[in-house]
Amino acid sequence: MTEEIITPARKRLPPIHSKSIFIVAGLLLFIAAAVYFNLHRKGGEPALPVQAAEAQEKDLVKTVFATGRLEAAGRQEIYAQGNGLLAELNVQAGDRVKAGQVLGRLDTAPLARRREEAEANLSAEQAALDKLLRGAPPEELAQERAALIQAEAELAGARQKAERTRSLYEQGAAPKVELEEAERELKIRRAAYDRAAARVGQLAKGPAAEEVQAARARAAAAQAAVKDAREQLDKAVFRADADGVVLICNTRAGGYVTPGGLLMVIGNPENLEISAEIAESDSGELAPGQEAIFTCPALPGKEFKGTVTRVAPAAVKTAGIGADTGSGGGSGGAGQADGGNPEVAVKIKPAGPADGLRPGYTADLTITARVARQAVVIPHEAVQEENGQKWVYVISDGRAARREIKTGTGNELFIEVTAGVQKDEKVIINPPKDLKDGQAVKEKAAEKAGK
Repeated sequence: MTEEIITPARKRLPPIHSKSIFIVAGLLLFIAAAVYFNLHRKGGEPALPVQAAEAQEKDLVKTVFATGRLEAAGRQEIYAQGNGLLAELNVQAGDRVKAGQVLGRLDTAPLARRREEAEANLSAEQAALDKLLRGAPPEELAQERAALIQAEAELAGARQKAERTRSLYEQGAAPKVELEEAERELKIRRAAYDRAAARVGQLAKGPAAEEVQAARARAAAAQAAVKDAREQLDKAVFRADADGVVLICNTRAGGYVTPGGLLMVIGNPENLEISAEIAESDSGELAPGQEAIFTCPALPGKEFKGTVTRVAPAAVKTAGIGADTGSGGGSGGAGQADGGNPEVAVKIKPAGPADGLRPGYTADLTITARVARQAVVIPHEAVQEENGQKWVYVISDGRAARREIKTGTGNELFIEVTAGVQKDEKVIINPPKDLKDGQAVKEKAAEKAGK
């Protein structure tokens, strides 16, 4: 008997529609594209870490720092004008003097003799010129004409003698030596006549223009010599030009002085000013009327105000703060006469209370050169410059964007941007040399935390 094996019936799958196939394929394609995009982005150029700062709007104050020296305004410096002994000294440092007061004098005896000699020479030259301009007096002309008549007669006699002697010599009645003597005398008489005739002619027509010109020149030179001698004698006496105090006295009675030596300085210690030398790089920012604040090491804790009264029109190499003349030192140190950088002399007038200030004190100055109100400013380190063109890198949508800018005033930390950057935009500080326009960047976390 055959056993029949019965198997369970197979379960049938539902039919697959074409619409479902398209949906599944699209979903797989989207997933694959997303995965590919993410993998591609992760494998691209990484963002470059950079320092950044935000453009701010603030009042920007430009200041200039310098070191100067207080001195009496309008002071009188007295220098020796020549060599000699200081025969008289009537003051010493600290003495008060009045305008016109005699402070001292050199030994004037040699100068007085020189003046007398010059005056005598001037009198002689002036007399000669006057005589030349007046012409010869009638009596002198008459004498010269008489001398001419006599010379003419003597010439006629010499001519007759020479002719007679020649006749005798030709007849053998006179030796040759007599003939030569007669001819020589004739030449002498002819020369004497010519001189007398020239003299009469000159006196009759007056002096020649060249002669008058030469006489005038001699008289002018003599007059100049008198003027110089008198001036030297006057300069040997030292007088005060105005009321004041003897600030410096570098000499003593009986001492020998040489031309150009500083003898005394007169000034008013109550009328002070500050002399300073400003570095060439800062001098273009300065102008009269600017405010200044200064302090003195001799008066710790005190602060004084002042105003710029003068800025020299030229830059020069100066001796610096240590000079005897009391000129101020430049910013960043004293200049040097040889090989130093050019500096511009500036005068500052103290304003307000000046209690304790004295001539000779050192003054540390802070001058307000310029103020820009509500300016957009960025750090100096953000600005790049080449061939006169300035630019910055601004962070825009995570990338560095190069922007050309225009700048205005600046101080030690910031510079004004007048075009190219707006307030609150972020600029890159000290951008790397290999940074490119459009490159992905990210701000350093440490810089963010420090803000």
